[in-house]
Amino acid sequence: MRVDGPSPQSRRQQQVKIIAAAAAFVAGFLLLVLMMLPNRWGFAAGTVVGGAAAAGTYGMVTGREISLHRRRAEVTTEQTSLRESLSEFESMVRTRSAQLPPSTHGQLRMILVGLGEIIERWETLRRTPDQQDAVA
Repeated sequence: MRVDGPSPQSRRQQQVKIIAAAAAFVAGFLLLVLMMLPNRWGFAAGTVVGGAAAAGTYGMVTGREISLHRRRAEVTTEQTSLRESLSEFESMVRTRSAQLPPSTHGQLRMILVGLGEIIERWETLRRTPDQQDAVA
């Protein structure tokens, strides 16, 4: 049995978070040490400020990552429910196609294909909630 570690993408994201936090620490530390240079307590204050900057940076990057993950999960859930609705609508159209004039069959098929494509591109409609509501 083989257990794989984290994916290369998640390792890369972790490295970016650590590098950003380390850069914030160094920047905060150096800034405060330079401001308080004649004072010996500048190193302690720089360490505290640098640590706070590093923690804040790490938290911001992690929070953004979590937010993006939640949004992806939300979009996937919306897409799944819309696909289910579309498949129900397709089956209804198929069962009732005999009741409709033959000239409408092509139009209905084009509508179903168009809605399927819109559902696949659901993420791009995120900026326009009015259009998302219209499609839903």
